Amino acid sequence: MSFVKVQNALVYPLADEIIKFVLLFDAYKSSNPAYPYWEYDAFCLDSFHSSECLTEFRVNKEDLPRLAEVLRVPPQFRCPQGIVCSGIEGICLLLKRLAYPCRYFNLIYRFARPVPELCMIYNVV
Repeated sequence: MSFVKVQNALVYPLADEIIKFVLLFDAYKSSNPAYPYWEYDAFCLDSFHSSECLTEFRVNKEDLPRLAEVLRVPPQFRCPQGIVCSGIEGICLLLKRLAYPCRYFNLIYRFARPVPELCMIYNVV
């Protein structure tokens, strides 16, 4: 068998697989679009004004630590997938979601996390 025949025998099946991969990759559309959560600042309760807390979470800013204490919120939440968030951030996420029906997408600007993380944290809280 000549070198050219061996080369063709190896290249043609590989080229066929590459073409299939390119066609499938091009046809695949993710059902979860990538929202730019990295462009927002991380959640920090200190950056909120008191009236902003009342509007967003339906609780006064001064009352949030007391509420977390009464509800026995742990210092941090750890999701089964390894995601970690502070107890105050978790309770604020819960309050925001319950204050007004909104989708997780609407919470990205406030909590600077991707939609799957927001969903997991909400479920754990």
